[in-house]
Amino acid sequence: MSEAKSSRISRFLSFAVGTFWYLTILWIFLVLGFWLAVMLGWKPTQGDVLYAIPINVKNIEYAEPSSSDTGKQCSMVKIMGHRDIVIADTLDRTNVSVAAILFVLPASTAIFLIFWQLRLFLRSVKEGRSFDRENPRRIRRIGYLVTVLGPLDSLMDLVLGWLYLPRISLPDGSLNVNPDLHPDLIFLGFIILLISQIFDEGVKMREEQDLTI
Repeated sequence: MSEAKSSRISRFLSFAVGTFWYLTILWIFLVLGFWLAVMLGWKPTQGDVLYAIPINVKNIEYAEPSSSDTGKQCSMVKIMGHRDIVIADTLDRTNVSVAAILFVLPASTAIFLIFWQLRLFLRSVKEGRSFDRENPRRIRRIGYLVTVLGPLDSLMDLVLGWLYLPRISLPDGSLNVNPDLHPDLIFLGFIILLISQIFDEGVKMREEQDLTI
């Protein structure tokens, strides 16, 4: 691959990652702004907070839409082979705070940090510093963040189940949270960590080569 073509690819990747990075920042500020507006007393005229909780169902095949003892509308649906129970809750301060602080912001922050580290890595590559000592650390941080995303989503499912499932009763049936551990994300994170280790060895070899010369 020619140097000019490689430079064009690195510039394109830097632009794409930078764009997603700025969009993630915008999304975080929008979520924070909406949360602050609700906390300061703004009441949306319509809309609900929707949660999808992956569950195990015992002794029942399907449940028609019903209401819990708190008046929350619930329905059980089948999505991609999984059973989920969908909770439609009101847009009040408590529910918006739960959705924003416990769920949206942690995941969005992790994605923001991934794009930030990737952006720094690509910038160093574009500047001809591919074997910078900091690059293996950046790749390693990306690996840790990707690995954490799966268990983080599972933790969110468990918290939602703890908050809502005790309030829902089904005739002749029972509900249990069935969190998805996302083994694909965990596996991808381990692969990225392995790449960071290989990259670290490459940096050491490059430094030894420079000292020899």
